Parts: sequence; structure tokens; C-alpha cells
Amino acid sequence: MTSPVAQRLLPVGRALLAVALLAAAMLLWKNMPTKMDTWAPIPVEARVGERAIGRDLAVTVHSVDLVRAVTFAQSGQLTRVPATAAWLVFSLTYEPLHDRDGRPAMRLVADGRTFQSSIGNFRGPPVPIGVPKTGVAAFELPSIPAAAEFKVANQTQEKWGNPLNAPLDSQISLPIDVAAMPLEDAVNLDELGAG
Repeated sequence: MTSPVAQRLLPVGRALLAVALLAAAMLLWKNMPTKMDTWAPIPVEARVGERAIGRDLAVTVHSVDLVRAVTFAQSGQLTRVPATAAWLVFSLTYEPLHDRDGRPAMRLVADGRTFQSSIGNFRGPPVPIGVPKTGVAAFELPSIPAAAEFKVANQTQEKWGNPLNAPLDSQISLPIDVAAMPLEDAVNLDELGAG
């Protein structure tokens, strides 16, 4: 038999338990990942000159240059391409680590805008697994930002071979203090891409 005091406290105990369970459920619901969170990349912070290793790729950014123009050889002639404001040029080594041959997806985020490399030598056939490829990626900027972030991931594809925009695995991220960089006249992409 239960005592009369215990019988009176039983509903209070049940109410407190219900409130505690509701609070725990609300806390779990609030911290539950959204659909977009499940598609977010796994960020790997990088520094210039250091090899950054993610689960499925490794990237070494050798240098970053802020220039007014880029030059490269085309049909035996030196071609000079000036920018509206500036070019942000990256010399890097990219290496897919496993799963499949890779193509890098490179993006530059600056002033809330996302840019894709308009000049570079990472187009073409995929890079074989475990074989590093050194090259350049140049981004033309309409204005010079104070800061930017260079992001590299393996290109992903759906089951029919169409590219997906979301990097579903590791993404190498290199923050850049553009305001602290000197603005140079030009850089030769052929020399940078050769290593």
C-alpha cells in the first residue's frame, strides 16, 4: 500500500517528468541538423605552404598573388589579360586520395559573392588517385575585397554523371587577408603552374 502523501505526490512527479521530457525533446529538436546541414562540407583549414589533408583530397597552396594582369603563352605569343580590378592567383598542388580519380572544384568567396576560376590548368581529364597535379587557378575580381576565402573540394556527381554544386565531403578552406597583400603588376601563369 502506498501512503496518502505518496499518492498526492505521484501526479506532481508525473507532471515534472513530462515537463523534463518535453524540455529534452525541445533541446534535441532545436539542435537537430537540417537538410542543408547534412549536405554541408567537412571544412579543413589550410595555410599557404602547408599541405592540407581532407578525407578524400589533399591540397597545398604554394602562393597567392594579387595582380593587375595575368600573362601566359598562347600560340607562341605572350598574352596579357588585364582585370577589371585585380586577379587573385593561386599556385597549388591538388591530389585526390581515394574513391575515384578527381577533378577539383575551386571557388573564391569574397564580399559575399562566389567566384569560379576563369583561367587555370585544372580543366581536362581527371587527376589519377595519389598522383599530385600542380597548377594555377586565377579569379578575376570586379573590386578588391578586404578578405576572401579560397575553397577546394572534389567535384561530385549524381548517379547520371551530372555535377553537383554541394561538396559532400572534405573542403579545403584557405582564408586570405587581401587587404594586407601588395598589388603587383602581373604574374606569368606558365611559370606558376610549372611548380
